[in-house]
Amino acid sequence: MDENKVAPTIIGVVSSVETNEEQRRKIKDKALQIFDLKSADFRFSVDKTLIGGFVLHYKSMVMDLSIKRQLSELV
Repeated sequence: MDENKVAPTIIGVVSSVETNEEQRRKIKDKALQIFDLKSADFRFSVDKTLIGGFVLHYKSMVMDLSIKRQLSELV
């Protein structure tokens, strides 16, 4: 492997529904701000069990902004 090449920063986004381009742009902007990054590659997927909201995965960090998590905290 070339020593000058750096693996891309990847942020996984799991949402409760398929997102459109405007939603993806807003999620990307917010995720970059949260993780204090200038750029990243994003991988979007859907998990309908989240009910609403989304979950961000970056390195070993998880930011769960889903309705499922919020409801589980009420129990």
